[in-house]
Amino acid sequence: MSELDEENWEVRRVGLFDDGRLTWADESGGSEGECLADQTFPDFAEIAEFLPKVRTKEQFETLWALAKSGQGVNPSHEWLENP
Repeated sequence: MSELDEENWEVRRVGLFDDGRLTWADESGGSEGECLADQTFPDFAEIAEFLPKVRTKEQFETLWALAKSGQGVNPSHEWLENP
């Protein structure tokens, strides 16, 4: 899951794995080899069908905080499932 800037560059990323493990990346680095994309993302309309249900800033911030603190998450949580 990624946070993008106004030009579609990735600013922060949270990786979510099937076992509930979370990784993170930002301009300062990342955990477990996670890193930011080296190119811009396509427009949202082009990729919307492939995105997970996490759509709000608040949901992303929750996952970001958990990832940065080294905690995991219950992977069956309903707002993490793909549409």
